[in-house]
Amino acid sequence: MPTRFYFPAEGSGAPDISPAFDAGWEQTGQATRLKLLPKLELVTLSTLADTTTRTVPITTTQDILCNQFVSRAIPPQRFDSSCLVSLVIRVLESALTANVTLALVVKVVDAAGGARGTIFSTFTVDTEFPTTAATRKQSASALTALTTQPGDRLVVEVGSHAAAPTAATTYTMRQGTSAAADFALTSALTTDLNPWIEFSTDIFGTKVNNLQQAAARDGNAGVISVGERLR
Repeated sequence: MPTRFYFPAEGSGAPDISPAFDAGWEQTGQATRLKLLPKLELVTLSTLADTTTRTVPITTTQDILCNQFVSRAIPPQRFDSSCLVSLVIRVLESALTANVTLALVVKVVDAAGGARGTIFSTFTVDTEFPTTAATRKQSASALTALTTQPGDRLVVEVGSHAAAPTAATTYTMRQGTSAAADFALTSALTTDLNPWIEFSTDIFGTKVNNLQQAAARDGNAGVISVGERLR
């Protein structure tokens, strides 16, 4: 069973740790930290809003971080290339001279926010943002292998790659969880639905009587192997 996470709107609450931003971003001064919310555990909705507007400050080609999303602790497990990640979000840019495309980093950090490793990274994907809001996506792509430890968390950083842009242009990402449905994994959708990121594995395991997680073990100090979870 895949695991889908939502991107809450700005102002909906910060995570309790603040991992360092990935070194691949040239611009992080406008970035904010938010919680990465598992869809199946969503309790409080945040209204979809265009509050995540970021300025393209200079004409040099640059990667500009919009938001860092941090999950709660995940069970120990092995991510490998059989696990795929995909994302869709509605975006726009203020002018075609912003030359902005989607950028995405997915990392694992320890309980204190220290880097465990990067499992996916791309600093330009899909076509340039439109000037009228529409979706852009990261198609399902394989993760880099990594074994997580107890207390580790997922960190998702979403932003843009601006290629020789005009300074003082902007880009906007529409975030929130209040729509009745989620976007399909499709570019150029103009509807107002929930953006998301999804992993093709059951990250949190199968709940038993709402009390525990059942999982097969691979013999490596109790590590839960992707693809070996009980369904």
